[in-house]
Amino acid sequence: MPGPKLLLAAVLFLCFVFIFLGFLFIPYLGIQQDEALFAVALLVPEKKVSRFTLAPLGLVVHLMLLSYVGALKSWLYAALLHSFSPSVHLLRAPVLLLAAVTIYLFKSGPQCQDHSLGCIKLMLGGVLV
Repeated sequence: MPGPKLLLAAVLFLCFVFIFLGFLFIPYLGIQQDEALFAVALLVPEKKVSRFTLAPLGLVVHLMLLSYVGALKSWLYAALLHSFSPSVHLLRAPVLLLAAVTIYLFKSGPQCQDHSLGCIKLMLGGVLV
């Protein structure tokens, strides 16, 4: 039975491998429409479903892009797109890093005494992400 330090090292190694392999594949995969849907909020502001205006500042905050798609990703990517030029790497790198963090956090949930549940969750998390 591996100790907690060995399990942590294995999980961190797998997260590194996940990120490394993900970055290798980024240039070869095309951008799908649903990945870039957040750009509607940034490029075509009049196409929003819902917006909220902060009256004293005159600031318009967009809440919904479509009836089933919120604007959180648009808010987060607005700063990135303001700082860096748009590219497939800029689109996918934050999501890839977030997926690796999810794999790590998925490991650190409730576990059985022999860590078997943690290992099973880690394998399932890697498949589901």
